[in-house]
Amino acid sequence: RCANCHTLEAANAIAVVGPSLDQLRPNKELVLDAIENGRARGNGQMAGGLYTGEDAEDVANFVAKAVGSTEQPGGSASESGGG
Repeated sequence: RCANCHTLEAANAIAVVGPSLDQLRPNKELVLDAIENGRARGNGQMAGGLYTGEDAEDVANFVAKAVGSTEQPGGSASESGGG
């Protein structure tokens, strides 16, 4: 579903409605928040609740790892060294 709006090289997704996740580099917590609550700014509106439970966790983990954003709550961001 994400590829319909977002660009993410690791998922071979190229879209222009939502922000490029490669450029935004969201951490897991930000991805989970967007999945749960949605977003309403920019070119479109992302509905909340697109994924729930383990599916939401899996998506958030994938995106954060793919963009190299491994920020922990209360910590600072660091880039992962690869796959």
